Amino acid sequence: MAYPALAEGPATAAYAQRQDGGDVQAIVDERTTFPEGADFDPELAHEVLNECFDLEPHLRSSSRWRFDGAVARLLHARLQLSTVCAGDADFWRWLTFAYGGCGAELVDLRYGRPMSESAEAEDGATMAVRPVYYGLRQMKKGMFAKLWICAASMYRPNQSDPYDGLDYMDVDLWDSHIIDPDYGSVPEMARAFVLVVRDREIPRDVKGSADGTAGYRQLAREIRRRYPTTAFELFDDAVAYAWVDSLWANRRQWCRISPWRSRGSLRRERARACFLPGTHRMPRASSVMRTPGALSELPRYLLQQTGVLASTTTIPIQERCGPFGKCGVTGQSFGVYRPRRRSGS
Repeated sequence: MAYPALAEGPATAAYAQRQDGGDVQAIVDERTTFPEGADFDPELAHEVLNECFDLEPHLRSSSRWRFDGAVARLLHARLQLSTVCAGDADFWRWLTFAYGGCGAELVDLRYGRPMSESAEAEDGATMAVRPVYYGLRQMKKGMFAKLWICAASMYRPNQSDPYDGLDYMDVDLWDSHIIDPDYGSVPEMARAFVLVVRDREIPRDVKGSADGTAGYRQLAREIRRRYPTTAFELFDDAVAYAWVDSLWANRRQWCRISPWRSRGSLRRERARACFLPGTHRMPRASSVMRTPGALSELPRYLLQQTGVLASTTTIPIQERCGPFGKCGVTGQSFGVYRPRRRSGS
């Protein structure tokens, strides 16, 4: 029992040879090894790669996410990989560069972009594809390994559609919030997150949220925050879906007030809230951010927007200054910034 594998060094050499317009097959034939532990027919890989080329019309119609979903289904269903083979980055490098770089050509089709309309018209020139998509760095960043992981995460053999949810292929959703995070290694949680995002039509970020609370980026961060104290590995599909769905339904309990504001804009609003009428200038936003009182409270007008405060309400701040007394605030009303003077200065 053995399977083909290509180490990172030879794969890098094959990548460089291909960039120079040379033939990579000689390197692959010479440097391919066959580790023990799993059985795999190399000819099957050639057949599957050719079937992937049949999905190219998705790319021509600018439906790259449809291409990703179709290729993921095909890889997982046809290759039937064991965990030993699927978990070996050298196998995926071999799949990319074998048969004259057949897999690498698919990577070019998926991630290549025309340099310009004129260049495309003249010789079809495209921008260089990042080496990471060929599997030359982390395994899960390579195109074929990543798509297989996506399909394996969503696979449920007892369903009418074993890959239900896989067609919801958003690059940011999968790469940043399924493949990279630790909880993504729990298939039940990965499936639950994707299905809840799809079923509830959760937008990517708060800018697209109807109520201005959160998007699936904020939901994913909250799941990661709770992972160290929650045993996701003990969840089944029903429990995982109910848990994520409940977390989203109660998002006002954990999302911040007015979270649609970027960090930079929030600094500026905090600075405006600290403006003192009659003073000659506003403090810098960086100084305000270093102030414990300004950092721990929201600007007054944000609280007024939510109805928490009346327009004339003030909040006393009882914050002690730092060890050097540079930016402490003591007994002042909310929104007032006055650096404490050092003794003897």
